[in-house]
Amino acid sequence: MVGLRHVLGSPGAVLLLLLSLVVVSAAAADKEDVGKDSGTPSSWYDGAAGFALGLEEALEEGRPLAVYFYTDWCGYCRQLERELLYRPEVEESMRYLTKVRINPEEGNEESAIARHYGVYGYPSFFVHPGPGQEATRLSGRVKRDGKWQMQTPAEFLETLRGLEPDE
Repeated sequence: MVGLRHVLGSPGAVLLLLLSLVVVSAAAADKEDVGKDSGTPSSWYDGAAGFALGLEEALEEGRPLAVYFYTDWCGYCRQLERELLYRPEVEESMRYLTKVRINPEEGNEESAIARHYGVYGYPSFFVHPGPGQEATRLSGRVKRDGKWQMQTPAEFLETLRGLEPDE
């Protein structure tokens, strides 16, 4: 399990975060557009630079952090996006999360983040309920009648609600 503070605590992750912030600073002066994928619903941060910004936002604002690992060739990733992540009812309910999408095949930094989370297949979806809390891996799938099937949006949201920190 990976905690937000642990992500910042390891020397390699701190170096990765600093390098990402340097890349972000050099890429653009307007912080609000850096690392955001405008083509993705609900303002997901994208890539290693987006991970650095999302991690910073989650820590500063005390928000839960969702980290979604995908690849361009992964059919199950497209299914997860189509049937769950980008559905309007799921998007609306996930507004309280800081969300990051990472394709580990896009670069060394993205690959290093995936290794840090222990990603071994796609899609991989993790949620840190709050700062300093361990990440929980969610599959988005359930076994029905002996077969693995995609959760319904209601089932997925119920799983997310179960991760919300107690106030």
